[in-house]
Amino acid sequence: MQRIEDETAIKQPRDFLLRMAINLGVDMLRRDQVRQFYEGRFASSGDVDNGELTPEQLLIERQRLCCVWQEIQALPERCKDAFMLSRLHGLSYPSIARHFGISVSMVKKHIMEALRRCHSAEAG
Repeated sequence: MQRIEDETAIKQPRDFLLRMAINLGVDMLRRDQVRQFYEGRFASSGDVDNGELTPEQLLIERQRLCCVWQEIQALPERCKDAFMLSRLHGLSYPSIARHFGISVSMVKKHIMEALRRCHSAEAG
């Protein structure tokens, strides 16, 4: 907010601050969740020997992660936001519905679409 030269350019400061807070939280949680996901995945897979991946395994996992991440970024904005609020922030579907002013059913549809596209991207 301090870097904005013309404060009158922000039509709805409350909404602007909320979006900024959500984006910062999503960025922070996204990094943590990706790290935890891969730590758990590698720890439970039989492909890991002494906790180290071969260069080939590392490359494959990075490519899969990139595909999934690109798919998440390509989601429609509301779908992506609902997915992030659910999976990264742990918000309930009713909370997300209230936040966006939509039905719980619509939130479920957004999450299912995001999951479907992520699974497709991961499968290659």
